[in-house]
Amino acid sequence: IRHIYNKDLDDGLSNNSIYSLFQDAQGSVWIGTYSGLNFYNPVNSNFSHYQSGTRNIDLNNNLVNAFFEEGEKIWIATEGGINILNSKTGTFSYLTHSPEISGSLSSNAVWAIMKDRKGNFWMGTWAGGLNCYNSATGINLRLQANGSHSNPSSNNIFSIIEDMDGN
Repeated sequence: IRHIYNKDLDDGLSNNSIYSLFQDAQGSVWIGTYSGLNFYNPVNSNFSHYQSGTRNIDLNNNLVNAFFEEGEKIWIATEGGINILNSKTGTFSYLTHSPEISGSLSSNAVWAIMKDRKGNFWMGTWAGGLNCYNSATGINLRLQANGSHSNPSSNNIFSIIEDMDGN
């Protein structure tokens, strides 16, 4: 990628502060920056940008922390929750925190995401602990630090990995 940030050009990165990188199954590169999501297509060497507030249905927060690809869906962890981009239609859906809903995300600041072998999505948040979301049922479980041995020791989770035993 030869293009760098230039505030006067639309054909490069939207910002020099890069928070996350992801290459999808088609070889395209997704770049999470301080000011939004950048999509680089290596076939035509073009950039596309997704930024909060630029269209009716778009990214709900510009701070992009992590990615996960599932078929035609790109799960994007932001400071505004999870943005799920349907790469075929270009539309977004969202998982966010709502104080009134007990099964919502525990915090909108999502820093990590992974899918386990059972199909559950695990999301690490800042100040909200760990969330386990089942996309088939729509049920989200919150696991937060409370001194218990079975819960996380901190409510700030920056990365998640599943070991060979499924833990």
